[in-house]
Amino acid sequence: MIEYLRFRLWATLFIATLLLCGCTPASSNPKTYPITGTVTKGGKAVSGAQIVFVSVEQGGQSAFATTDNDGKYQLMTFEPNDGAMPGTYVIKVSKYEGGAAPSGGETRNLTPEEEEKLYNPDEKAPPPPKNGLPEKYASEVTSGLKHTVPTAASTFDIELK
Repeated sequence: MIEYLRFRLWATLFIATLLLCGCTPASSNPKTYPITGTVTKGGKAVSGAQIVFVSVEQGGQSAFATTDNDGKYQLMTFEPNDGAMPGTYVIKVSKYEGGAAPSGGETRNLTPEEEEKLYNPDEKAPPPPKNGLPEKYASEVTSGLKHTVPTAASTFDIELK
């Protein structure tokens, strides 16, 4: 009887240890540093702008943000507001009118017959969304924006002309 209780005790401790180890996974993501800033155009805050920091370094990871109503942003790479990995980045900024495509609610797969009924060859494609900022900023190649992220939290304000 004592052997049985001892076995159950050890089995319970072993299972509890496995469960505790599985509940606290270590992050395998590289170290990031908080980067915040404000996007302005003509001295006025730009709300709803999408910002992408594109890494120019081998193995680098891009970081993203969207400005709030005050034009402020916080970059994220792996998790919300975690910042960016240290290194050099070229930056693109855009603000497409209309935002994300509206959700149609529930979706389902259509049969080929249903698709055929919905297809209209005379229907024109909707116009592409319009960028509310100067087009040069929509590409990291033409924006002229560059920033080096240090190994510490920092601020990088973006003034669009």
